[in-house]
Amino acid sequence: MKFKMLDTLIDQKAQLQSGFDAMAERERQAKENYHAKKAEYESTITESVLSGADVTKDLDKLAKEIEEAKTAYERRVHERNIYSAARPAEKISSDDVVNAWNNEYVPEFNKKKRDPALNKLISVKRAYAEALLEYKGIIREFDNEKYVVANELGDSYRYQLKDVSFNFTREREKFTLGAHDLRSLESGKVPDYWNHHEELNGVGK
Repeated sequence: MKFKMLDTLIDQKAQLQSGFDAMAERERQAKENYHAKKAEYESTITESVLSGADVTKDLDKLAKEIEEAKTAYERRVHERNIYSAARPAEKISSDDVVNAWNNEYVPEFNKKKRDPALNKLISVKRAYAEALLEYKGIIREFDNEKYVVANELGDSYRYQLKDVSFNFTREREKFTLGAHDLRSLESGKVPDYWNHHEELNGVGK
């Protein structure tokens, strides 16, 4: 389930950055033009000194252009600072995102995803506990009956009577959940040995 406001925030950041980049580029061009005019002024005055030519008009014209370029550059700097402070493309704040996450997304996620999963877990937990207790009761019933038969036959026959409880660890692992199973499942993994049991193979896939 996607948190849609995140896309809005990402798009907003992109718009803000695009606007800032445009402002920065205008500032860079204005600064470049300003320094170019100053360099042209210095070059012109140097040539006039070396050549003896009268370039007063040119210098006056360049001085005016320098002042205009400087004003334009300072304006661009001011515009960028205003844009950075005002952030006109910013329609949602980080606080808005947190509020939407906590008060809109999380409740909806719980209702649609988490709560159904928890209900399934509690149902399965109850069913497992009841099945295990039923099995334990059946084994007690069997053991009681076996005890009566063994006492009647005598010790020489006691160990010849078959049992029905789990005989091997692998059999117990197949039908019950142990600490290792729970640790693996809590970490989001299915115990490897489950693949050895046809009834459990493929769980989680």
